[in-house]
Amino acid sequence: MRGRRGDALRRPSVEAGGTGRLGTHDGIAEAAECSLDPGAAFVTGTDLLVDGGGVAALRAER
Repeated sequence: MRGRRGDALRRPSVEAGGTGRLGTHDGIAEAAECSLDPGAAFVTGTDLLVDGGGVAALRAER
């Protein structure tokens, strides 16, 4: 969504997250690429949360 309405909808997400910005498609792709790297072969059975610190920020407010 573009324009003032889009800005108003995005602002709370940006402010709540730990990075101060919205994520990008490239950021998601880089996280996936990292998990597929041979160096990550010992990492199993986990979920990779790619949210820019949003969940951590929400938990910190409690």
